[in-house]
Amino acid sequence: MLLHGSEEVTPVMLQILQRLYHPKHIIIAHELIKLISILLSLGDGASAAATFAQAEEIFSLYYGSHVEKTLTYMGALKKAVSDA
Repeated sequence: MLLHGSEEVTPVMLQILQRLYHPKHIIIAHELIKLISILLSLGDGASAAATFAQAEEIFSLYYGSHVEKTLTYMGALKKAVSDA
């Protein structure tokens, strides 16, 4: 299964990126979005929700109240996370 290694690789990638960038850097938020997708695919709604909150917080630092206007997928992702 393709996702089998993903749930292990993505957190490692986040650790590497957090060493290269500030923990609130926008690239971290984009990686968190990838992790949310994996978590939802694995049926881990609680972790997806917590990860979404982290990503949303970081994106808000960069885009303010315009997060959903700038990143149009955020509304649909938020709904998917809340439905999980």
